[in-house]
Amino acid sequence: MRVYIKQVVLTAMLLLGAAISEGQIRYPYQDYNNIIVSNSLVYTLTDSGALETFDLYNDKLVNTYKPKSKIKFLSQDHFGNLIIADEQNVIKRKNGTGWVTLMVYKDSDLYNIVFNSRNECFLITNKGIIDNSTARIFKPDHTFSHSEWSNGRRDGWGWGRFAYYSPAFLDSKDNLWVVSDHGEWGADLFTFDTKTKKFIDQTWVAAFPSFEFNGSVYAAKHGLFYSFIAKYDKATDKDGADIFKGRVIFNTDSDKTLPVKKSIQERIKPTYIMSCIYNKYDGYIYINSTEGLLRLDPKKHNEKFKDLTVLKASEYPSQIKIIKGGNLVLLPPGKPVKRQ
Repeated sequence: MRVYIKQVVLTAMLLLGAAISEGQIRYPYQDYNNIIVSNSLVYTLTDSGALETFDLYNDKLVNTYKPKSKIKFLSQDHFGNLIIADEQNVIKRKNGTGWVTLMVYKDSDLYNIVFNSRNECFLITNKGIIDNSTARIFKPDHTFSHSEWSNGRRDGWGWGRFAYYSPAFLDSKDNLWVVSDHGEWGADLFTFDTKTKKFIDQTWVAAFPSFEFNGSVYAAKHGLFYSFIAKYDKATDKDGADIFKGRVIFNTDSDKTLPVKKSIQERIKPTYIMSCIYNKYDGYIYINSTEGLLRLDPKKHNEKFKDLTVLKASEYPSQIKIIKGGNLVLLPPGKPVKRQ
């Protein structure tokens, strides 16, 4: 199968299969921290807080939306409508060529908005997860925290240690997954059932989920000197309560088949795995790593780097999106990307 990469919207590349053509893509230095692909348009949130819209197929800038207050995150509701929130916590939904204000949330710090399969809105805040329809606040107690920060080293609870924006993942059962990262003190992973309004505990493998495959939730995490991919499966504990059992299925720290780092400069830069995603159209898992874009066949139970296919992209993408037909839209770092 022939693979090639095509430039898309100045900031993304369209991966159509798997060998890569010669050439180099250049674009203005601009960091993009989120990307959503909808029909033939690509919406990119810039580091300066503007929303830039590009045509997916001719690379042209269609529109730039830059309100007075910087946009801090970009999301979608269950029906695919674009949702944004600015630094004043004004939440808007795209309506045709304009924007409609849904709410102004002023009670606490807002980190993300998630809509479940019933299009019910949940706010991720420093106070907890808020059901927007009832204004009820749900926050896990200390029994759901597993990091060193949570277990007496600091203040006894792990919720609320978020940065400017907190990524969130909603699985097919309407469970909302949120990671609270405490740096050197570890991280806490929280799973909230948006139907029953209860938290579900898990064995401690605190990695952020990004996709599901055969009923399992997959996640990736990188630390200072290692990275791993984890798998979560629903089970029950000894008391009969629901729990997600997590286990590491790929770990760079113990993988002797990773490329040998020859120079000192290379050795101080370990292999990082930033994210992974499942492509239902071709059945492969694509891994975003500092070794390039990797492809994994989940049916072969790959657990070593030697079992992966390296797609020869010299720059790793910061985000990967799957669009209809199985094409991959890649958001690379804000610098020239070479095609090899």
